Amino acid sequence: MKKITKTLFIAALFVIFAFQTKVSAATPTLQQIANSFNSSDTVKEFAKAKSYWTATADGNTLTIKATANGSKDSATYTLNGTILSLTFTKDNSLFSVVSATILIDSIGHLHGYAYGDMFPTLNESEVISKYTLENEGLYMEKTSDGGGKIQIDISKKIPLLDQSQIYIRPSDLISSTGQKFASYSKGNLFFMKDTENGNTVFIFSEEPKLTISTYKSILSVIEVYYGAKEAATFQQNYSSLSLGNKTFSKYKVERNPKISSTLKQFLDGSEYLTITIIDKTSKPTLKTPGFKVKAMKKAMKVKVSKVSNQTGITIRFKKSGAKKWTTKKYYTSKSITKTFKKLKSKKKYQVQVRAFNKTTTGKWSKTKTVKIK
Repeated sequence: MKKITKTLFIAALFVIFAFQTKVSAATPTLQQIANSFNSSDTVKEFAKAKSYWTATADGNTLTIKATANGSKDSATYTLNGTILSLTFTKDNSLFSVVSATILIDSIGHLHGYAYGDMFPTLNESEVISKYTLENEGLYMEKTSDGGGKIQIDISKKIPLLDQSQIYIRPSDLISSTGQKFASYSKGNLFFMKDTENGNTVFIFSEEPKLTISTYKSILSVIEVYYGAKEAATFQQNYSSLSLGNKTFSKYKVERNPKISSTLKQFLDGSEYLTITIIDKTSKPTLKTPGFKVKAMKKAMKVKVSKVSNQTGITIRFKKSGAKKWTTKKYYTSKSITKTFKKLKSKKKYQVQVRAFNKTTTGKWSKTKTVKIK
């Protein structure tokens, strides 16, 4: 099962397609629902990745099957009146949720939505958990044993959430607090937690413009990582989306910063606007560079290897037994080789190196001793 859903689960929840056709406004039949499922753009995209999904109607049942890399899974829904129901176990929970997501979207297409329109709404689990069959036409329940139950009123057009209700919530972020990297997608909003130059950064990107979704997502991050009091302070300074560059005690805000290569891979060249929060409370560390020392006639050559996130290297040396060091600082992101002349012949010299960047300085290396020729 994991082979089928591991790479395709996010696509099933977040991809929004623009294709639209004329559809019936009446309550659809199971055969119409199966046809809509099999014709959906999501199922077609899965097929390109050699993951084959099909829906088959038979009497009052609808069965969804998936095959990929020799692994097979299925889920059978039962229709009672206009209520289409599925009860699933813990072992089949992931496949059941993914298949239900595509199925609900396919039913929504028969009620006039474009394929993919339902995905952002279905991804808001906190909101969806409050939906009822009577009001919205959808009921989803998670049982104590890890399984669950899904009921869909196929006669109803399940309402889409307003854009302002689709954002990164505090509950989405709890699991990421101990991670160096995390990413989430909600509607037109993409969020990523990453590390740049040794600092933790929180990145919010939205297309085609920044909306209240970005603003609420920023408040969620500040609340989870810095506390409710800090979130209130942010609201006092930024009461709307008129965000500009500003520095706070624990973090700083940058609007439309230079996009990192990692973020570019996720945004796939789309026209996103971006805001970043750069953490000031983290204590980034730099690795100690490796280095070699070669004795020469009244001189020595020191070759220092680069380390990640450095903006410079410091070399210091002294005669063995002396108290005072001679220190040289070089601003570079690359490895360096430096020659120090006018040294005392036949004398021993001690050498140490360390790296630094804009926010921190690494530890001095172990001392190496060389005898000058």
